[in-house]
Amino acid sequence: MKACPKCGKQYDDSRGFCGNCGVALKATVSTAKNSCAKCGAPLKNGQAFCSECGTPVSKGANLPQKVSQPATLNPVASAAPVNNPAVVQGGSPKSNYVVTRTPKNMGLGIALALIFGPFGLFYASIPGGIIMLVIGILLNIVGMMVFVVGVFFTLIVTDVICAAWAYFAIDKYNRDLMEGRL
Repeated sequence: MKACPKCGKQYDDSRGFCGNCGVALKATVSTAKNSCAKCGAPLKNGQAFCSECGTPVSKGANLPQKVSQPATLNPVASAAPVNNPAVVQGGSPKSNYVVTRTPKNMGLGIALALIFGPFGLFYASIPGGIIMLVIGILLNIVGMMVFVVGVFFTLIVTDVICAAWAYFAIDKYNRDLMEGRL
């Protein structure tokens, strides 16, 4: 048994990190040929990922590395994959909730825009819905001045434009969501 250099708690020689304060107890990770470069866990032949830490095993993965900081596990952050930009940890460091955003449904957006026109476009884009509502009103006023059939024509044109706008707005939203820009 040895004592932790930071907190003084006793530990056995097989431990890599102190269970009390998390400080690294070994200066370097194991340099054995068949061990993980990140955590030092033994690797079996043909293993693609380390079974302890999940690090991909590659030709250069068995090189020794310095341990600079012990890994700390945040249960909230580990609840979702790190590389998923759709998952955002919310609030202060003490918060214990995860806020997720789901992609918008393309078919629903187009259907709403075709059926309800500018009002359906609000699902895909609020500014787009406002703009098309104003344009639709102006087109209907002009259509009534020209001839009565023009009102129906402008409603159809407005709905088709709204459907196209919904497609592009939802496509941009979903791409931004997956690339972490939202």
